Amino acid sequence: MSDTAISSSLANSQVPPVAAPAASLLEASRRVDWRFLLPDPNLGSVVAAGGVSPSLREALALFCQQVTYVEGLLASAGELPQADLAVICGELGQPAEAALKRVKPAGFCYVETTSRTLAQSQQFLRARGFEDIEVFWHSPNFEGCKRIIPLDNPAALVYALRKTDQPVMRWLTREAVYLAYRSGALKLAARSISLIARRGGA
Repeated sequence: MSDTAISSSLANSQVPPVAAPAASLLEASRRVDWRFLLPDPNLGSVVAAGGVSPSLREALALFCQQVTYVEGLLASAGELPQADLAVICGELGQPAEAALKRVKPAGFCYVETTSRTLAQSQQFLRARGFEDIEVFWHSPNFEGCKRIIPLDNPAALVYALRKTDQPVMRWLTREAVYLAYRSGALKLAARSISLIARRGGA
């Protein structure tokens, strides 16, 4: 039986924290601002899969105790260490499946996806024992994110959309925002969407 295991491209892909100048550290920290959506923003041990961008790889190396990247097909996933958090970007294939299996009970996953694959991503997580799924909009996108807006909280959406620097959005009425929320139009309009979910278990 084939499964996904540790990539050999980054010294077994286990990346310890590294030192960085203060300016670089601040810039990198913005790429993982989503960590403050977790119960504990200290990321601990992380297993990552999918199309992890260079900026996110850099940030994870700086803010995690250990990062293991999962890619390729090998004989067994038993070599993968257990992790506090799985980070999945884009593809929900075998590497993502292997990464999710290594999350400790009551651990978390963070998934970067799009509106087009949002429903598929939610279903993928539920089928693998993840629950309490929350959906967030990274505006304007993941790389240049200035705000992370919860898409399941209409009151927060109203506040965020009316505080934007775009005049058209500021003039939206509360009723218009609620209508867009109930119809699902906002989730369709948001391009960069993340999911945070907890693995079931004690």
